[in-house]
This record gives sequence, C-alpha cells and structure tokens, in this order.
Amino acid sequence: MVDGFWYGIFGGLFGPVLSRWLSRFKYWIVFLLSVLGTYLGIFVLGIYEKGWTYAISIGLKRALEVDSLLAVAGIGLLVVFVAFIGSLGAPHKK
Repeated sequence: MVDGFWYGIFGGLFGPVLSRWLSRFKYWIVFLLSVLGTYLGIFVLGIYEKGWTYAISIGLKRALEVDSLLAVAGIGLLVVFVAFIGSLGAPHKK
C-alpha cells in the first residue's frame, strides 16, 4: 500500500517534470554531468569520512582504475537511459 503511494508521488508528480527537463539536453551532456557528479559525490564522501588528504590520495589513485571507470560509466549510462525513456513520454512543444 505504501509502495503505491510513493510510486504515485515520484512517477506522477516528479516524472513529467524531470523528463521534460532532461529531454532538453543532449545525451552526451547528461552522461558527462552524471559521471562528474558521481566522482564529485565520491570525493565529498571521502572528505567527510577520512579527511582531505586521504580523499585526495585515494581519489587520484583509484579514479582511473578499470573497476572505478566501469562503475561510474555504468551509472552514467543508467542516467542516460532514464533520460531517453523519459523523453519518449514527455510532451513535445511544436
């Protein structure tokens, strides 16, 4: 019962607004912004948990490893997919 409530709030209230907003941008811009936002979020969490020096040292060391790149690219592709699906249902202005 509670799941239906949240589905209605997020799908019905925020869904059309977010899909119209995301459909204004090109997909590569959405991908780059989501990748940069993910790296920035990880960096901020590192600062919060361990401090500046640890976040910078581990961030520079782990940022370009294969598993980190694949995880962040996967998050970026997921955001692009959501933007694409949302743009299919968004009303277009002529």
